[in-house]
Amino acid sequence: MRKRCDILPATLQQRRFFPVLVLFAINILNFYDRFAPGSLTEPMRKEFGLSDTQIGLLGGVFIWIYALAGVPLGRAADTWSRKKLLAIGVIVWTTLTASAGLAVNFNMLLLSRMGVGVGEAVCAPSAASWLGDLFPPERRARALALFMLGVPVGGAFSFFFSGSVAQAFGWRTAMVVAALPAVLLLPALLMLHEPQRGASEAGSPGITPGAEKTSLRRLLSIPTLWWIIASGALINFIMYAIGSFLPAFLSRVHNLSLASSGIATGAAYLTGGVCGGLLAGHLGDRIVSRRTNGRMLMAAGLAAFGAPFSYLGIVQPVGAILFALVCLTIS
Repeated sequence: MRKRCDILPATLQQRRFFPVLVLFAINILNFYDRFAPGSLTEPMRKEFGLSDTQIGLLGGVFIWIYALAGVPLGRAADTWSRKKLLAIGVIVWTTLTASAGLAVNFNMLLLSRMGVGVGEAVCAPSAASWLGDLFPPERRARALALFMLGVPVGGAFSFFFSGSVAQAFGWRTAMVVAALPAVLLLPALLMLHEPQRGASEAGSPGITPGAEKTSLRRLLSIPTLWWIIASGALINFIMYAIGSFLPAFLSRVHNLSLASSGIATGAAYLTGGVCGGLLAGHLGDRIVSRRTNGRMLMAAGLAAFGAPFSYLGIVQPVGAILFALVCLTIS
């Protein structure tokens, strides 16, 4: 017998498609703007005489502000209009991304990344809540996997285009260009109809904001959540370091140009990230019916599998760039 979710009316499928597409596009922009400074590390370093510690701090301060702002903004996504909250976030992070093009010193670059961190902290909780009200539990992994494909696609586009634009017109122009898609995405977002909270939960439609409150203390009493937080922090620490320094690494060690290092990094992100995201969505929906902790075990196993490939990609000598990129793509 076919599942209820497989025989949805065509009109319902269509009503879901456009919001998912818009949220996916916003997440692409989210990660495009997030990774743009990583694509432009070398020209910024040379213009301002930055050390690698300062370059790392640009990524670090973004993560710290993003993490601190994420909790209250996540709470806001549970109690306020997600559409309005997300629209404000897009305006804030794109404006601050473009403002980096006006920077005259390192402190201005740092302030712009702090502002981007605040704005982008809105995206994940608002979009995840929105998608949760569009899809029933048995279809959410695939919907969220599509949304999260914005991570490798946005990162890849950032590396593909930012380096090439910077090589042709300068890194400041590249930062302004990174913000421009918001001009199209904001009107599309404001056209969407925000779903009713709890609309996809069986037997509990029409949950009103704040009707079922869960305290932060109660959430933090769940041991699994602590493991998710710890593993997420460690993986993101590694991935943001790679995102910040991989194009510079390819330029310094393998002698690639600014544009070529961006294209090579983008190819690794796009190929590995899209394949991994699609695989994760498919396996995640299958394994959860067999083991309640199946998604966590699968994520842990795949992360452990990828780690040695990351190491192998980084330690390759000059001239072995193809093998290095294959390893980084697998990772």
